[in-house]
Amino acid sequence: MKRNHTYEINLINKTVVVSKEFMDMATQYGSKEFKLLDNFQKMGLRIINQTRTKKAAKPEEEKLLTYKMMRDYLAMLDDADDMLAMFDTLRAGYKSDAKRLKKMNEWFHAECPRYGAVPEFDDNFRIVRNPNPILTPIAANN
Repeated sequence: MKRNHTYEINLINKTVVVSKEFMDMATQYGSKEFKLLDNFQKMGLRIINQTRTKKAAKPEEEKLLTYKMMRDYLAMLDDADDMLAMFDTLRAGYKSDAKRLKKMNEWFHAECPRYGAVPEFDDNFRIVRNPNPILTPIAANN
């Protein structure tokens, strides 16, 4: 199999894969590519146009939190016992679901919408869980 950046010959399959650039240059009478294409056809090789397309850009998917990350955050909350119990119950309930991690992330972000923001701490240095991020004490004072 002979390869070039504009064409590839496969004598076993009796084919020549040519690039778009090669075909554009082969349309000019007397060019090197024109003569090569003529020789390929005389040899009985089948000409195949190479069709490369750019990969479609994937949309940015949000990074899902791991169970450990969610559990560690829930353990730091002021109502950690209740939240961890709910977490374990939901995790056991979603055990057979194919999209369990995504559903757990949805539940986690609904219960802890301030995750990732600067937390508020109580007197015992536990994170105060405020399920309504719009009415934070800072916003209420303004």
